[in-house]
Amino acid sequence: MAKAAVLVASFLFVALTMFCEEATADYEGCCVSYSKYQLPFIRIKGYSIQTPNDYCDIPAVVFHTIKGRHICANPKDTWVEIRIQQLMNKVKKMA
Repeated sequence: MAKAAVLVASFLFVALTMFCEEATADYEGCCVSYSKYQLPFIRIKGYSIQTPNDYCDIPAVVFHTIKGRHICANPKDTWVEIRIQQLMNKVKKMA
């Protein structure tokens, strides 16, 4: 019975990680795809900009989350522009 419970738990863990996948920075912080989901502002600590080069072939905004993850977003998406503006406003209030 215990072996079956471990097997079921393992299967559920793998299934959940597949469905909760976000586009994260790959090799040495290089984005190769964009997140399919909008990142809530409350989870964002900061961001950086990726420009295309020999290793990273897409432009991206890399959001840094409070949990230490790096989420790749399309800089042309409206929600990305809004999050950047929200972060800039937050910095202005702190100054």
